[in-house]
Amino acid sequence: MTDGSLEMCILKFLPFQSFIHNDFWHKYVDIKIDIDRLNETGRTIIGTIALRKNKVPMVEVTCSSLNTKYEDDSVLGFRCKGILLNHNTLETFKNCDKKALLKIEAIKLYSDLLNQESIQSSSDLVKFCLLSFADLKKYKFYHWFAFPAPTELIFKYDDEKTITSISEERLRSCIVQFLYRKPTPNEPFFIYHVNEGIKLISEYIQHHNKLANFREQDLNNLYFCCYDPSGQNISSPPGWQLRQFLTYLVITSPALAEQGIKCIRITGGTASELQFSEMRIFLPKHVSNVNSLSSWVGWESDESGKYLPRLTTLNNSMSPKRLAENAINLNLKLMKWRLVPSINLNAISRTKCLLLGAGTLGCNVARSLLDAPAYYRTPKSDPHAQQQEPEGLLGIIPHSIRGNISTLQSMVTATARYTNCVACSSLVLERYATSGQDFIINVLNGSESLEAIVGLHKLISSINEVNMKVNWNIALKIK
Repeated sequence: MTDGSLEMCILKFLPFQSFIHNDFWHKYVDIKIDIDRLNETGRTIIGTIALRKNKVPMVEVTCSSLNTKYEDDSVLGFRCKGILLNHNTLETFKNCDKKALLKIEAIKLYSDLLNQESIQSSSDLVKFCLLSFADLKKYKFYHWFAFPAPTELIFKYDDEKTITSISEERLRSCIVQFLYRKPTPNEPFFIYHVNEGIKLISEYIQHHNKLANFREQDLNNLYFCCYDPSGQNISSPPGWQLRQFLTYLVITSPALAEQGIKCIRITGGTASELQFSEMRIFLPKHVSNVNSLSSWVGWESDESGKYLPRLTTLNNSMSPKRLAENAINLNLKLMKWRLVPSINLNAISRTKCLLLGAGTLGCNVARSLLDAPAYYRTPKSDPHAQQQEPEGLLGIIPHSIRGNISTLQSMVTATARYTNCVACSSLVLERYATSGQDFIINVLNGSESLEAIVGLHKLISSINEVNMKVNWNIALKIK
C-alpha cells in the first residue's frame, strides 16, 4: 500500500468474509416454521465483527443473532445489524436480480439510519444483507452475504505511515482506555481530538442538520479512527468497514466534501498488540440523497474468487432419522465398552427383523424393538422397498398395531409399504387405477378380492406349510 510517492492513490479495501455457526440455522428453522412461515419481507439480525487475527475482516452470526437483544459473548467483537432475506423456493433464490436487490436493500438500510436523529453506535454504520433459501426437508441452506457500498464514491489517499511520534503514548493510552473498558463499547469508529481525547461520532454528526456537521471544527485537530482487527501491517489494505464509514461521512457531512481528513487505522486483537498508522484520505463530492447512488457492490466471493452462493448441509445434526441412527450407534458402543468388548457391532447393525402377529405379545415385541440396538430394514423381496431408503428402525409394521396395552398409549404407524398388506400395498392402488368402479364394487362385495390381489392367501398358506412341518411338541420341550 505504501509506495513512497506523494501522489494520491486510489484507496482499496479488503472485502468482508462471513462465517455462519450451525446453531444459527437450527434456530432459524424453528422461526421459519412457527413465525415467519411464507413471509419474505425480511428479518433483522445481528452480526459480530470478530476481534481475531484474520487476514480479512470477518462477520459472524450465531443463534443469538436472531434475538431482539444480543446477549452472546461467545464471539468477541463489535455488533452490527443486517437483514435476513429468505426465499420460499430455490428458483426465486437463484433467479432474483442480485444487483437490483442489493441496491434496494442498501438504500433502505441507509434511509432508515438517516431517519434517526443520530447514530446510536458507530457499529450501525456496518451494514450487511444475508440472502438465503432454507430447504427444510433436506436440511440444506443456501446463503449469500452482501456488504453494500456504492461504486460511484472513489476515495484517494496520499500515503500511510506508522505513528512513531512522542504523542503516540497519549494516543495509545486514550484508545486503550476507551476500547477495553467494561462493558466494552460497541464503537469501531470514533474521533480522536488532540486536546479533548476520544469523542463519539454522534457528538459531531446530526442527521437533520447536515450543513452544521464539522462546519465549525478545525479538522487539523481531528483524527477519524477506525478499528481494523484484521490488519496485520500497514502494507495490507484497510478492511471493508472503513469504506462504509467513509460513505457515511460523504452522505452526512458536506463540510468534508473534497477535503482531506486525517485517519488513524488501529490494528491488533489485544491491547498489547495495538498498532497505529496514519493516512490522509480525500473524500469525493457530497451526496445529498442516497437514492442518487445507482450502483452498489458488496456480494461476498468464495475462496476461489467467484461470486456464488454457498451451501450448508446439516442433515447429520438435524435429520431425525440420522439422529436416531447416531443414538443407536452410541448405545451399541456403550454396550460394547461396558458389557461385551468382543461383540461384533457390524454384525448387529446388519440384523434384519420381520414381525408377524400384532396381538398383545406382538405389540410389546414391537415396542421393545424400538429401543433395540439394531437396524430393521424392509425385506429384499419387496420390489418397491428396494427403491427406497430404510424407513425407521422397525422397517415394516403391520397396520393392526395401534398401541401398547401395558402403557395404554396409542401409536400412529407411518412405515414403508408392504406388498401383502391390503391397506398400503401398491398392488391395490394399481388395480384401482386400472379397474376403477369395478374394483370398488368387488371389494364391497367381499374382502376376498383384496386378499387375492395382494397375495395374502399365498402368504397364509406358506405359513401353514411351515407349521405342519414343525413338531411343536418337541420344539416346546427344548430348553
